[in-house]
Amino acid sequence: MKKHILRLGLAFMIALALAAGAAAEEAKTGGTTLDEIKNALGMSIYLQGGYSYNFQNPETGENRLRVFDHRENSFTLDLAQLVFTKDAPLGGVGFKLKLSAGETAKFIHSVGLGIKSGEDPNDSDVFDLTEAYIDYVAPLGKGLKLRFGKFFTYNGAEVIEARDNMN
Repeated sequence: MKKHILRLGLAFMIALALAAGAAAEEAKTGGTTLDEIKNALGMSIYLQGGYSYNFQNPETGENRLRVFDHRENSFTLDLAQLVFTKDAPLGGVGFKLKLSAGETAKFIHSVGLGIKSGEDPNDSDVFDLTEAYIDYVAPLGKGLKLRFGKFFTYNGAEVIEARDNMN
């Protein structure tokens, strides 16, 4: 399974390299700025953190029956994401690559990449390839989107990012 993940990662790296090459060709003669490269790759960064306080102060230091906020009386960087996206035009190809790290990544991964925090040998993965897919919009009617790869949710109803989660 790790070989499949590595192959998929390699395919996305090649796609990103091609996108960067295309952005360089479109750049002004004065040179390419960091913002132009970021926009060409569709790069964004998301950070999510918080403080959890438990009035009962459990001896174990763990909040019982909690998943994402299991450490009591502590500040955590819950989620750090690096996302690359490009929407597929009609008859064209697009992609999304989402890499996640932090406390939340320990609980959301389906397979994980085997990268541990190093603090505890029994610790879960702290890094996850959350989404990695390619879209193709076939020119049928208004467009038929075909998606291949690993994605977190089918319809977008279940999300990880707190800002997008109504629950």
